[in-house]
Amino acid sequence: MTTKTTRRPPGDIRLSGVTRPHLGSRAALQAVSDGVVVVNSDGRVEFLNPAAEALSGWVLEEATDQPVDSIVTLREEVSGHRVSGLGLTQVANDARDIGRCTITTRAGDRKSIDANVSPVVDFDGTITGKVLVLKDRSEQLGLEARLDHQSTHDALTGLLNRTAFEQELFELFSSRVPNSDEQALLYLDIDQFKVINDTCGHTAGDHYLMQLTQLLNQRIRTSDVLARLGGDEFGILLRGCDQAQAKELAEELCQSIASMPFKWRDSTYLHTVSIGVTSINPDDDKTAVLSAADVACFTAKDNGRNRVHVYHDGKVSSRHVEMQWVARISRALDEDRLVIYSQPIVNIGENSVNEAPHYELLVRLTDRFGQVILPKYFICAAERYNLMPRVDSWMVTYVLENLIWRAGLADAPPRYKLSLNLSGTSLSDEGFMSNLESLLEANPLDPGTLCFEITETATISNMGHVADFMHRMKERGCEFSLDDFGSGLSSFAYLKELPVDILKIDGDFVADILTSASDAAVVDAIARVGKAMGIRTVAERVESKELMDALVTIGVDYAQGFYFAKPRLVRNRSSFNGVKVNRHSLLA
Repeated sequence: MTTKTTRRPPGDIRLSGVTRPHLGSRAALQAVSDGVVVVNSDGRVEFLNPAAEALSGWVLEEATDQPVDSIVTLREEVSGHRVSGLGLTQVANDARDIGRCTITTRAGDRKSIDANVSPVVDFDGTITGKVLVLKDRSEQLGLEARLDHQSTHDALTGLLNRTAFEQELFELFSSRVPNSDEQALLYLDIDQFKVINDTCGHTAGDHYLMQLTQLLNQRIRTSDVLARLGGDEFGILLRGCDQAQAKELAEELCQSIASMPFKWRDSTYLHTVSIGVTSINPDDDKTAVLSAADVACFTAKDNGRNRVHVYHDGKVSSRHVEMQWVARISRALDEDRLVIYSQPIVNIGENSVNEAPHYELLVRLTDRFGQVILPKYFICAAERYNLMPRVDSWMVTYVLENLIWRAGLADAPPRYKLSLNLSGTSLSDEGFMSNLESLLEANPLDPGTLCFEITETATISNMGHVADFMHRMKERGCEFSLDDFGSGLSSFAYLKELPVDILKIDGDFVADILTSASDAAVVDAIARVGKAMGIRTVAERVESKELMDALVTIGVDYAQGFYFAKPRLVRNRSSFNGVKVNRHSLLA
């Protein structure tokens, strides 16, 4: 016997155990944006709201009393298999989340939806029907597609942006096999583009960029990848193209662009580009290749603009790339484009009561377009060409003037402790040392508020300077941590000579203690020596609970790594407030 909604007694019924208005009163369901299909105990349709009519293609009058499986046809989104079990006999006492699937309309069209089914339970506990809820995902998918496009494409030209272009390079290197086709990279920079903006305005500059984009698209193959890398910079990845062919194309582009008239209002302008060319070798990495093409482009500009320069032999010279980084670092310092990230150092021992939260501060570089550049790409060049004292001076100045809770301004103990990394070159620089002592004189600290991290290798190579520096800073309440401890040849020998507070165990040892007995023995030895000498220990690169548990068993005091929190941008003092991270609660 078919159970009709109109035959039910008035009052409340329960959907999945939740009391809701009687389905006989359908006014509320008419206004619901999701599709609602009410089915009776025989698995036949009693009601469709307007949203369900739109999704299924059926109107209520025609669908009423039809088997629900013939009205609502659902298939799994990935496999395309028919979703079974819509009949009442297949419905359990609890709601069933069908999840993402497609619904085939009466006209044969398919739409993406989220679906779930809930039993309708009467007062005596009898299942008297069910309710299907169908949520249209078309708008959501469209929004996701637009957001994805915006994150990978330049808003003005519609080309790939720098991030997406670097991803193309990454995928190229990941898929490369020996003896595969040659690849090449072009780096284009518009000559004196600022003149267009200053003379005609930024609107004119935008129109020129769009016209240039159209020309480039016409000149390259469909297999090539064109991207806007910055304000006036473009990159072209040439697949299956050797260095000679790439140079020939670059010269053609130079000529075409130089002869491209740009009309703006009553005037016509001609502009040129400089192009750097490099071939892509299997042993290179994407960052080095892009930097090499950039270096070649700058060389073309230095040689007079409107020309092509090939990176010699297509090889990526680390020295040339470093020289390019020197210029970028200097500009970033001059333009105040350094930023600070923080990562918590978490107490995994038992003595954490009333202890101030501890964070390591990490310097990052931002390029002219706001993209963050990790230290591994520029620190080596900064150290080789003696720029680290400037970087470290910027860091300590910013921290002491903006982030530290100075003596007399905060309750004891300090609200948080901050660790700063110092380069070995800074420790030997008198200008840096003088600036640091002046800053500490002007900004007195509560003891234990500031900790300086110095790598073990820098300590060994500058033992005299480091020991003197430590003693002077200890008098001002600063602490010291030896970073990457264990990597030296005589790690334990000099601990008695230096006033060290913390040993940061080299992450190369920590990462493999679960599988390497020798690495576990090294970590255990460092932890034991630290306890015997009253020196705290910190394990770096902790990325799993299993690894943390092993360190707790060994007796390491603190841990740091992605398991607890990834580095995050520090904007001001409040960046540290309310962040509680420990081995039980990961809230950072």
